[in-house]
Amino acid sequence: MEQNVKALAFGSLPWLALTTALTGCAPQVQLAVAPNIHSATWAASASVNAGAVLTPEAPLDWAAFGSPRLDALLDQVRKANTDIAIANTRIAQAAADLRIAKAANGPALEAFGRAESNSRGGSGDNAFRDSYIAGDLDLTYTLDLSGKLKASKRAAYARYRAAGYEAEAMRLNIEAATASAYVEYAALCDRIAIAEEALGNAREFERTLALRAEAGITSQVDASLQATEANDLAVNLSRLREARSRTVRAMAVLAGQEAPLFNLEAASLGEFSLPQFKPLQPAALVTRRPDMLAAAARIEAAQGDVERARAAFVPDIELSAGSFVDSAVGGGILNPGFALAARMMATIFDNGRLEGQVYRASAEQQEAVEQYRKVLLDALADAQNAIGAVAATAERVDLLASSQRHAARTAVLARSRYAEGADDFGSVLDAERRRLAIADSLASSRQQALNSAIALYSAFGGVKRPPNSPDRTSHLCKSEEYDRQ
Repeated sequence: MEQNVKALAFGSLPWLALTTALTGCAPQVQLAVAPNIHSATWAASASVNAGAVLTPEAPLDWAAFGSPRLDALLDQVRKANTDIAIANTRIAQAAADLRIAKAANGPALEAFGRAESNSRGGSGDNAFRDSYIAGDLDLTYTLDLSGKLKASKRAAYARYRAAGYEAEAMRLNIEAATASAYVEYAALCDRIAIAEEALGNAREFERTLALRAEAGITSQVDASLQATEANDLAVNLSRLREARSRTVRAMAVLAGQEAPLFNLEAASLGEFSLPQFKPLQPAALVTRRPDMLAAAARIEAAQGDVERARAAFVPDIELSAGSFVDSAVGGGILNPGFALAARMMATIFDNGRLEGQVYRASAEQQEAVEQYRKVLLDALADAQNAIGAVAATAERVDLLASSQRHAARTAVLARSRYAEGADDFGSVLDAERRRLAIADSLASSRQQALNSAIALYSAFGGVKRPPNSPDRTSHLCKSEEYDRQ
């Protein structure tokens, strides 16, 4: 058998020399290079107090928001959200593709069998019958001289990692959407309580004016204007309640629950802490944001495709070791055999098909780099916007909180003057209306401040979990295993 192998190897040398000479036809393509981050730090915020706003540091974690109910909701979302589940199935698909690519680089064993029966001459006892059974085993292995199979495996592994990072990016986006929705729900609960108080005061003043109009103390115009204002407040309250209902239904979808069966207890912005995250440097985005890591993995996959396309110009040798067993059933004759063969696979002329594949793979690699550049620019803009929003919203909250304190004192003074007879009840209602309007604006600003903190958390990629973390996407835990293989 050793002599057969040597004969096959030496007999293939002329063909190997011919086809190798043809590999010079493989086009040389220039691959694009992923851009670097040139920003060393973030632009100064428009807020004068930006430095104070961003300190002290808070851990980059959802727990920094101080809401156990939000944490419980996020756990439910991670387990049942459909978008996260779909992203995880794509990891499984990419893992299957990787398994296929790895299998192509190994030996394959195939079995064949056939049975024949012949009858000739005479009849009855004088007839001659020949029954024949044959079995073949074929063991094949491609030497992969071109490196095409290895390049395919490398591209498949890069896509496997990209799918995992995309799943992490999806989970981070869903978590941020859930946190924003829950903050909106809490803000709406607070604003509804404020609107109900405002409506109660307006109805009280409406009744007072109606009695005074009946007594001829005030005009019907004033009573009608107050009734109109009270109705406007009722309309606004109805809109707030409808918005809260829509928010609950949106959270039901995020949590993977049926909307009619999903309910939440009333919440308040008071249950949140406003985390003050210290922004990381711009270069940290490359290693923290899962969408950046996914884009980088897609570039690696595209480079593997280019290598595979160029490797198609290099011939490969496939070794085949086959054995056969023939058995004449009637005579019990056993005829074993063994065969060894080598086959060279190379394309001599294809009218430019292989060149087209190389150029296409090169264009896809350039597209992957441009996609990476787009993700990078978007990430930098997201982080810069979030940093500015954290500073600006915190400043607005401080100003409105100061205004609320002044409005509260004004309302107390207005009631005292009304009790002393120095002012009419309208002054009291005006002061209360102003106090409640500022309270509503303060609730909206607190919601915006929390949303800016959520945006900052998301812009920097959320929690960076260690490789052995049990809640880290499973594909990252297996990366070293696939690297070894």
